[in-house]
Amino acid sequence: MVFSKSVLAIIQEVSSRRNQWIGHGGIVGDKDALERHAVLKSELAKLREVFQRRWNSYELVQPRNCMFRRGIFENEVARLLGPRTPFEIVQRDTSIPLEAGALYLLSAFEARGLRLLPLVKVMPAPRTEQNACYFYNRVQKGGVRFVSYHFDKEAEVVEEFSDTADVLTMLQRGAD
Repeated sequence: MVFSKSVLAIIQEVSSRRNQWIGHGGIVGDKDALERHAVLKSELAKLREVFQRRWNSYELVQPRNCMFRRGIFENEVARLLGPRTPFEIVQRDTSIPLEAGALYLLSAFEARGLRLLPLVKVMPAPRTEQNACYFYNRVQKGGVRFVSYHFDKEAEVVEEFSDTADVLTMLQRGAD
């Protein structure tokens, strides 16, 4: 889906427009800003249309437990859907085990899940222990920094997060 012709056409159109805009989108007047906004809004609507058709067949889950029975991995997962917690706990059968705590996209049409890179985490906030979504921000003294837009008083967490640090190292090696 990400590499479909329609998505690539949208990306190429937006990239072409961006390159035509003076200074790649620096300070502009109100008229130009409104025109650019209209173009980007239109292209975003096209992108949403492409993704929506397929996106509804996937669910974002966070495994809790896994049991192997009769050649099938029976995974107890939290369905990360909607704004309310606790999330619904359901069973999803797969052909491979799902690692507890990681995030996966599961399709009703596939026996395997797609594990997401640990650059997004759904975890309890440090003090309140309420679930929140945290996004990778940077590596800094003391560890890896994640930020959240759920709670203003617990908007950041800095810890070792070795899984994220390992992925960042791997990505950096690939870029060299």
